[in-house]
Amino acid sequence: MKKRFALLMAGAMMISVLAAGCGSNGGKQQDGSAAGSSTADKTTFTVGFDANFPPYGYKDENGEYVG
Repeated sequence: MKKRFALLMAGAMMISVLAAGCGSNGGKQQDGSAAGSSTADKTTFTVGFDANFPPYGYKDENGEYVG
């Protein structure tokens, strides 16, 4: 009885995974870019980090933040 229940649950999980993989993307593009955006909108990339926790962030010998 337990074996049949386990097989039934495994089958249900497989079907749900397959069904989720066949869903639509809602009209979004696959490459991650928004429709109608240009490269001029994507010229700045700002990253914040805490320089007090090396090696994730620290100042090198030139005084510039690295990490």
